[in-house]
Amino acid sequence: DFDLVKSSTFYVCEECGAELNDLDKYHSIRKGEWVAGNSKAESSNRSYHLNSFYSPQITFGRIAIEYLKSENTASDIKKIKELESDYEKGDLKGEFRFISVDVQRANYFYVIRGFDSDGKSYLLENGIAFNFEELTELAKAYKCTQGIVDTGYRTQEMYQEIYASMPFWFGAKGIDNMTTSYKISQLDPFYHDQRRGKRKINLININKEVWQQELLKKRSGQTLDWFLYKNLDAEYIKQILSTDYREEVNRKGQSKLQWVVAPHKQDHFWDCETYILCLAHIFGLGAGLIRRKKKEVKKAAKKKTETEPSIWD
Repeated sequence: DFDLVKSSTFYVCEECGAELNDLDKYHSIRKGEWVAGNSKAESSNRSYHLNSFYSPQITFGRIAIEYLKSENTASDIKKIKELESDYEKGDLKGEFRFISVDVQRANYFYVIRGFDSDGKSYLLENGIAFNFEELTELAKAYKCTQGIVDTGYRTQEMYQEIYASMPFWFGAKGIDNMTTSYKISQLDPFYHDQRRGKRKINLININKEVWQQELLKKRSGQTLDWFLYKNLDAEYIKQILSTDYREEVNRKGQSKLQWVVAPHKQDHFWDCETYILCLAHIFGLGAGLIRRKKKEVKKAAKKKTETEPSIWD
């Protein structure tokens, strides 16, 4: 309970054992004196070091909360490391392999994951590409069955890339409020010019709530079917831990569970893993999810739209 921590934390003086609150700190600072710590320093050379404990703007409660949060992060990292398996980054594992891409202004973050028919999956590769041709080559190198790419940014450009490599790529858009776990539709990327009406690309609207909850379970190790290569990339760890589902208090003092991305952290690999879980599920892969055969999905993709009941039903 961070509210309790914030209101009850005090500082114990290491000299006399007195319990000091934030008001005591304020008065102590006003009466404090600077003490030289290096008797051999030149008399004309003065430098000052001040611990954040002295700051009047940072309460003891806030310091305690930040410490506890850092401890939780260490615990989360340990859990992630426990998901490392006995294979190397770049190994070909899984009966089927998928590539998932999160699009940024100047580059692409990607994840490649292998899946077995029983739902077990293995992170094979993650990184940054600087053009779409690199992604195409990666997909070929890993013999990927299918790919999914975020179309929420640089939308028309991504539509054209998907069109050029049909039927390999699916477009993806994360939706906050959906009644189903996903929805497949077909879209004409050239509806605005003379090329319209020739062929349509496949677009998946992804229920972010459903698939982020599923990823949260896998990240925690609950499902026992989601594996990571050994000596995991540090940036991947940071990004896969960037997003959490926790209670937040708004300005009105109301508590609500919501998705929170840690300040100053990127969540691109988290997004990639979210998309890839949905795609694998559509192709009938993923323990605990509704299973569908690949040929059924191909048949459904030919229709204009397709919906499916929530996996939680």
